[in-house]
Amino acid sequence: KAVRYLTLTELERIHDLDLSSSPALERTRDLFLFQCGTALRHSDLKKLKPDNITQNEAGEYLLRVLTAQDDDIIVLPLTTYALEVYIKYKGKQYDNGLLFPVISNQKYNDQLKEIGELAELAARAITDW
Repeated sequence: KAVRYLTLTELERIHDLDLSSSPALERTRDLFLFQCGTALRHSDLKKLKPDNITQNEAGEYLLRVLTAQDDDIIVLPLTTYALEVYIKYKGKQYDNGLLFPVISNQKYNDQLKEIGELAELAARAITDW
């Protein structure tokens, strides 16, 4: 399979979408941006708890997580998009003490497709090298 990716411009278009009239799409967009900034799989994202994010002495926010599929512990600083999402949802209560309100992977993918359409991201051909 050819690898597909978003350009920074396309990611910014998703970020800048006004989804205030659709809280479900706004939540999905937010979680997607967090994933883009952390490279977490959906299965890892939906297990995050508030204590997975800490702040170091320099004030930098760090994500520490044991990945579900690989059993690897990763520690990384939150990117601008990931930090923005974290701050937006920080301190709110979700099922089982989770960091974010998560939905099923199927529903998430359906909503991501809708967000892509709203951001006018056209399917583009990927050429083989």
